[in-house]
Amino acid sequence: AAALALAALRGTLPPGGASPLLYSANSILFALLNAGDGLARLIPALAGAALVALPGFWRERIGRAGALGAALLLAISPVAIMTSRTVSGEVIVAGVLMGVAVITDRYLRTGRTAWLYAGAAMLGLGLASGRTIYSALLMLLASAGAMAFAGGGGTDTVRDKWQAVRATPGLIGRLLGVLAAVLVISATALMWRPGGL
Repeated sequence: AAALALAALRGTLPPGGASPLLYSANSILFALLNAGDGLARLIPALAGAALVALPGFWRERIGRAGALGAALLLAISPVAIMTSRTVSGEVIVAGVLMGVAVITDRYLRTGRTAWLYAGAAMLGLGLASGRTIYSALLMLLASAGAMAFAGGGGTDTVRDKWQAVRATPGLIGRLLGVLAAVLVISATALMWRPGGL
């Protein structure tokens, strides 16, 4: 963790396995403000706070009490607290995954393409946030496949939405472009630190 902050401060390549997003964010923060331990931990702390707030977006699904309960559990979770206090991308990955779930739910309910673009951007941030995202995405895809195979609730809606996406000319290409742009911009600090790639 200290090696990542030191690399961001010096502008050298980040250590292997480090979060490119956190490296880029720390590079920008250290260039603008005085580098320090608290500043190096700022982004994970903000991501942890956002993680606690995200269950509020599920109020319609799980009710007000459920959303408050989930937020409370995340707020007192030892794992969430520990990852929010360390200079690593794990809490950012958790926040991104919950954000992708919220965005997916919103798209499935409304059908607005703006949610697809938000999802592509969020996924781009996730791919830059750390290597944990890959195993988490694999688990999400496996569970989605199991739901589709078992005929779980909502698979017809998902299938219909997927057909609508495929039927819109150029939409998949634009979504991939947004994902790639956000990934490159967030991993390289606006191309200032290309070592983040």
